[in-house]
Amino acid sequence: MIDKLVSIVLPTFNGCRYIKETIESIVNQTYKNWELIIVNDCSTDNTLEIISECASKDCRIKIFSNSINQKVAVSLNNGFREARGAYYTWISDDNKFKPDALEYMVNFLNKNKKIDFVSCAYEIMNENGDFTSFSYDYYSKKRKITELFYENNIGACFLYRKRLAENVGNYDFCFPLANDYDYWMRAAAAGCIAYDNAVLYEYRDHPNNLTTLKKEDMIRETVDIIRKNAYPLALSLKMDKTRKINMLVDLYDDTKNELYMEIANKISPFDVKIAKFKNRLIQKTIGFKKYEKRIIIYIFGIKISLKRKRK
Repeated sequence: MIDKLVSIVLPTFNGCRYIKETIESIVNQTYKNWELIIVNDCSTDNTLEIISECASKDCRIKIFSNSINQKVAVSLNNGFREARGAYYTWISDDNKFKPDALEYMVNFLNKNKKIDFVSCAYEIMNENGDFTSFSYDYYSKKRKITELFYENNIGACFLYRKRLAENVGNYDFCFPLANDYDYWMRAAAAGCIAYDNAVLYEYRDHPNNLTTLKKEDMIRETVDIIRKNAYPLALSLKMDKTRKINMLVDLYDDTKNELYMEIANKISPFDVKIAKFKNRLIQKTIGFKKYEKRIIIYIFGIKISLKRKRK
């Protein structure tokens, strides 16, 4: 069987400090049939010099430069417009793939024809490259599709089919702080996402990366908009009736999108009343409305799952 081409997009802006390590992690992959599309977003440091040197040594590396600074989402769209592969992924200019990352994810999708997107685990390292933790130390049991409504649990290591990308469309530049989360929501509605805990990636946590620079309030506002418009995913999910209604009522309480309530009422108006009563009881008993992480409490002997208060 001929190995399918993997298209990797690497958007970069002033990434000179780590980008050579990123590129080397791709060149050293055990899976060899890949193309690396680097999109230089008007860097003002010596990023272009570094990536040009790397491209001169490997014909699989291609460089495209934006005429003006366009940020991550547009850079990704520009990169994938040039992609020729059957599988897609992208990487930030300060992170690295483990040597077998592409081979593992390609084999996973080759063996699971009904899966369109696989999300894998990763190590977290500091700015010096020293290991600090694993991604699943944080995510724990949240690595399932229903939890995607509550937080971005896809993470930094993933591979998806070209056919899914064609159905989903572009990354949305209207969500500069969470364009990946918006894309994953739309991808989950359009296809089938699987989670795998193989550790295939190294994510660098340092003072200047995008995650650190994000403003909490702006992220929450953006995420609320994304979740408000994610009802196509709610419609597509196949899950236990009671769980689905509880989730839909939670989403309605958080976003005030009437469509979530309409979907829930079409399934079972009676169960919707029970879910509403449970939420009112919770709010009156423990006095908060916004939640993030799930906890278990007991009220009048009833076991209830909810999310912890946002800080």
